[in-house]
Amino acid sequence: MLDYLQSLKHIADSLAAAGAHLDTSDFLAHALSGLPSDYDAFATSIRVRSDPIQPEELHGLLLSEEIAVENRLTHIPPSDSHLHAFHASQSSASSAPSPHALNTSSQSSRSFPRSHSSFSSSRPNNFTP
Repeated sequence: MLDYLQSLKHIADSLAAAGAHLDTSDFLAHALSGLPSDYDAFATSIRVRSDPIQPEELHGLLLSEEIAVENRLTHIPPSDSHLHAFHASQSSASSAPSPHALNTSSQSSRSFPRSHSSFSSSRPNNFTP
């Protein structure tokens, strides 16, 4: 990306030296049209901005977007073994009652008279706090 930005600056400087000043909107249009397709969403977001962007700001945003694009391209999906380990940990965690869930049910059973409570009979008796 730095090479691309340097080439854009060189072109703009060459045009300015030749007496043909490149205005900001033309510079941005040229810069955005030269980006690879991985930057399409970024280029669209710059084009639809309500406030114009300055070339210096574009420079910083492009460097940040380059990092984001590289992260998207190098993201490796987890292997099946990681998925199985995650599923196993989720299964064991969901089968054990959480202290919060037990607190909620015991509070619920206290809010009703004992004769009308269906929660007290369904709660496991083998849990000791």
